[in-house]
Amino acid sequence: MSDFALYTLAGILQSVGWPRKTGFLGRKAVVDVTVVDQAAYQLVEIGIGLGAGCPALAVHLLADAFQGRNWATDSATELLDSLDPNQRVMANPKQQPWKTISPPSMTNMGRNSIPWEWLGEPRIAVHYAGAFAQGLIWGLLHPKEAEIALSEDRLKLEQQSPMWRAAGLRVSSEFPWATIEDFYKNCEEIVANFVSEKRPLATTPAELQVEPKLVRRLKGGTR
Repeated sequence: MSDFALYTLAGILQSVGWPRKTGFLGRKAVVDVTVVDQAAYQLVEIGIGLGAGCPALAVHLLADAFQGRNWATDSATELLDSLDPNQRVMANPKQQPWKTISPPSMTNMGRNSIPWEWLGEPRIAVHYAGAFAQGLIWGLLHPKEAEIALSEDRLKLEQQSPMWRAAGLRVSSEFPWATIEDFYKNCEEIVANFVSEKRPLATTPAELQVEPKLVRRLKGGTR
């Protein structure tokens, strides 16, 4: 799993009180699988936000995630085409893109919780790393669609939260960010925190900077 994706997933889970101790003398740290699913959606949503609203930073993160790749011999276009989840997103118009892109639900494992350390194991971590990269690429290549999806998510909460609260659900009536630009800034801050707490991002190779699918976004940051 890319360092940044793992850092972000762990941060999301820790912000809502996980992992929690269980077992003999409370020595085992676990995390609820339903909470992991929700954190995965947020992880992919952050990737989409970076791709749509912060294209230069998104390309930098893409380079960091694939820093072992030889961009001179391995086509950047092929990588983007192979990871672009747009066909799946278009085939599931009633589902939020980050849910379509996210890995299969952890509840499919038939467990209520998993050990916290499992999230860092390659056999599991690779799925979250891949989903984050796909979200990043979808936001980069389809910024208008991404922004519409993010805005619709806010509208849905504003319209339905009174009904959800009346039914007894503890749902906030206020969205975590005031505007779409605030969300993009929040995504940038997460990357800045990673760089400050962990390490600098790998250098963006020249091949990515001149990749035809990315040039327009990089030149003007256009959406």
